[in-house]
Amino acid sequence: ELRAETIDILETHKYGAYKLYDTDAMIMELEADPLAGAGWGGVLMIAFLGVVLVSSLGFVVYNYLSAQGRQLDFAILRTLGFSLRQIIGLVCFEQLFIILAGMGIGTMLGERLSYIMIPFLQLTEKGERMMPPFVLTINWQTIGIAYAVIAGAFIITISLVILFFSRVAIYRALRMGDV
Repeated sequence: ELRAETIDILETHKYGAYKLYDTDAMIMELEADPLAGAGWGGVLMIAFLGVVLVSSLGFVVYNYLSAQGRQLDFAILRTLGFSLRQIIGLVCFEQLFIILAGMGIGTMLGERLSYIMIPFLQLTEKGERMMPPFVLTINWQTIGIAYAVIAGAFIITISLVILFFSRVAIYRALRMGDV
């Protein structure tokens, strides 16, 4: 009752309020609109998963091609006394460092850029602030899914590298390096 009375008083223009914004009514109106509620979330989720999958595929392909190009380097390490396990450990350390640094820096920059960009997104076409204002929330579950996909790409990459290096004959790799 108190809320209804307050709205009635404000609508009389007695206090200089010519336009009344009722945030509860605006939120209820937005929740009732199915396109407003589901549109952006679905589009952003599909775009996010697409980027993660393409990045993971690129990571796998790049590392496989890099392993082929570094075949001579690893053959020389094997002739110097490195075991296959030590070489795999070296490759795992290198890839793990790259992935962890990329995920950490990417997450940190993404969060900071969100805080910078959100104020610009909550303006109307006339430059007025939208009501209710945006509240930045981070969906850690979705980020966890992205991290899991990247971990899967890491496992696939390491598996391919192990398979590749276990089949490389050292004498052939050293001969190919002389040519």
